[in-house]
Amino acid sequence: MEVRKIIFILLLLGYSFGYGMGQVRVVGGVDLSHPTDSAKVNIYDTAAYRVYYTTYHCSDSSNCLLKESYSILLIGNKGYTQFMDYSSFRRDSMVVAAARNGEPESSFLLKAMGLKSGNVLDGILLYNPNSNEFIVQEEPPFSSRFQYVDDRADLEWTLGERDTIVSGIECKMATTHFRGRGYVAWYAPEIPLSYGPYKFGGLPGLILSIYDTKRQCEFTIAGLEPVNYYDRLYTYQEYDHETRENVHKMIRNYYADPASGIKNSGLTITMSDEDWASIKPKPYNPIELE
Repeated sequence: MEVRKIIFILLLLGYSFGYGMGQVRVVGGVDLSHPTDSAKVNIYDTAAYRVYYTTYHCSDSSNCLLKESYSILLIGNKGYTQFMDYSSFRRDSMVVAAARNGEPESSFLLKAMGLKSGNVLDGILLYNPNSNEFIVQEEPPFSSRFQYVDDRADLEWTLGERDTIVSGIECKMATTHFRGRGYVAWYAPEIPLSYGPYKFGGLPGLILSIYDTKRQCEFTIAGLEPVNYYDRLYTYQEYDHETRENVHKMIRNYYADPASGIKNSGLTITMSDEDWASIKPKPYNPIELE
């Protein structure tokens, strides 16, 4: 209990200091004080902390124009974590808030239209500490919604001697390789939470910044806060179960031949042969190359 109190104080000080100095920007959230769920979900944990990241990613490795979005990491009281695109998180929060207030789900659509879409993960990434696995829910373009289990990779970190300041907090350097990319991470020993964005973690401190060596994908902390209201960590029910390999193959096939992906989706779309032929392959540069 004493350890949790220390962590709480450290996070609170870091949050207040960074926010006051204009160095850490907290994106904000919805107070879900009453656990009303409008969709069928499996709830695993409730959040103790929220960590916000600014995410940069380029979809075309041959012409790398970084696109900015936001991501959120929920750290649970029982050791679960949930990582997802922030705009998706906000949409889900709006659905719950609308249900709590007796409003139709359509009431939040106009508000949600202005949210910036993500570019790293279209779905939910939930870490289960009991099985040491990630539950991943993704929705490939023009396809069904799928869920698969991904073993948590034991990242082999090399701790460096260099240090730097990220958002006003002293950080140490570490490097690793993960599924086809080399990464440089900056973690904060004064925040003793061994978590980070996406599937990264296992360092003696919260990861405040991590990027691949080609600078095609980057996460930098944008805010952090303790949570004193109901904030669920969940996955959706009624997703089709698949393997990671098959889901990623579906996504690769769509980007290589979008027209076939649309035709095979079951949707009724009437287009001329000329229009179908004009649909060209799309660049694909996933965070996981292997």
